[in-house]
Amino acid sequence: MLGCPPAVPAAQTLSGSVKDNRGSPVAQATVYIEELQQGAATDADGAFRLRLPEGQYTCVFRCVGYTSVTERIAVPKSGLTLNIVMPIQAYDIGAVIVSKNREDPAYSIMRQVIGMAPYYSNQVDYYQANVYIKGSAKIDKISRIVKALGGKEFREGLKTVGKHAVILESLNEITFRAPKSFHHKVISTSSSLPMDFKGLNTLNFVQTNIYQTNIVARDAFKNYRFAYEGVSEDNGLTINKIKVTPIVKNPALVSGYVYIIDGSWHIYSVDLQGKAPFGNYKMSGNCYQIRPDVYLPAAFKIEGEVDML
Repeated sequence: MLGCPPAVPAAQTLSGSVKDNRGSPVAQATVYIEELQQGAATDADGAFRLRLPEGQYTCVFRCVGYTSVTERIAVPKSGLTLNIVMPIQAYDIGAVIVSKNREDPAYSIMRQVIGMAPYYSNQVDYYQANVYIKGSAKIDKISRIVKALGGKEFREGLKTVGKHAVILESLNEITFRAPKSFHHKVISTSSSLPMDFKGLNTLNFVQTNIYQTNIVARDAFKNYRFAYEGVSEDNGLTINKIKVTPIVKNPALVSGYVYIIDGSWHIYSVDLQGKAPFGNYKMSGNCYQIRPDVYLPAAFKIEGEVDML
């Protein structure tokens, strides 16, 4: 999910691929242009494509689990192709000692994050952004009840779709005004479904505020166990890796990892999994600095298995 401005006249193409240091494609890596606050995400093959005006830019490539790469580029009229190698991220446990008589350092870090969450949650009074969402789904099996309820048009459409992946895309204009006012305008939609499709519910994605989730709530220590799993340097920042594990049974709780910027205590990235009413899901994504001391999510990937009827 990425903010991207409308097409610019005489825009050039920035394209290429992102691989790790073993030669494997890095899917869903964020390609972010700092000067334009515009970006894209790589596909399953690690490929990306952006339309930019001619000029010089700072291009940042990020993905959870990999060391970020920053390239200063000049996009000519003929366009530019980049082949980026992202090293797999290594975390150093450093000199931290964890014992029965000493609290895990993750709790000290999370106290800082929880303490700053109300402030960070309300830093932005207004923004307007174009949000591009691409969804894909593969139908494994459909029950006779669903086919019957779907009607003739639905059943005919399934014959065309078959076992192939369904692609759903939408470009949306989102306007936010504090505290919780969102205005959503659909610019365009596209779907490989043969039947009528109303579009993805974009607001379900953009209204989520990581600083208002139960991970950083005041009672988080009653619901979660936190474990410090090391530190790394990324883009000149010190990033703490914190493992999150629920300690009570509650379907609203998640597990996985949060990555915290040391000192400012911003959330830098998340890699989480949880349970939804119809199945399990995974969510990963990155936040970017859009102005001094303000970070907003630029790209998120959500995947899961849905089981209904």
